[in-house]
Amino acid sequence: MFKKLAFSLSSVAVLMSSSLAMAATEEAITIQLKANVPGPTFHVRPPASEDWTTVQEIRWDAQRKQLINWSKNLEVLSTTAGIQAKLVSEPELISGSNHIKLEVFVHGNRVKTTSEEVVNAADAQAGRQVTFEIKPEQTTGAARHPEGNYTGTVALIFEPAAAP
Repeated sequence: MFKKLAFSLSSVAVLMSSSLAMAATEEAITIQLKANVPGPTFHVRPPASEDWTTVQEIRWDAQRKQLINWSKNLEVLSTTAGIQAKLVSEPELISGSNHIKLEVFVHGNRVKTTSEEVVNAADAQAGRQVTFEIKPEQTTGAARHPEGNYTGTVALIFEPAAAP
């Protein structure tokens, strides 16, 4: 009887260990990370709570039959002077042969392809959030933008203004 019981217990142990081995699976997780650590004297970036690495959408207002301005905040700091900005190229949305011009504003100042101050020294030295806005060219009535799936890129360069 003892031999029978010992054999039965060892058989149960083998069966349990093999089923546990089959139940345990290996899973791998890969996480891609990036970090942007700003310098202590100059930075221009989106707030930590906003992700601009994905495509941003300029929405269509069906009632007004026009595109809605895209508006976010930028965190800015320059301990030495104001902040200048310039566009790398004229911004526009494109769908086939159709184009929609865009205007870009930082802290209420229109950004052009030539470098101009967009945040004054007092505001920049305090380190603050300022508005960043992209305004699509607006049309009315029959002159509305042709339908289509438009895409585009707005590229800017920010730099400290020349110290006075």
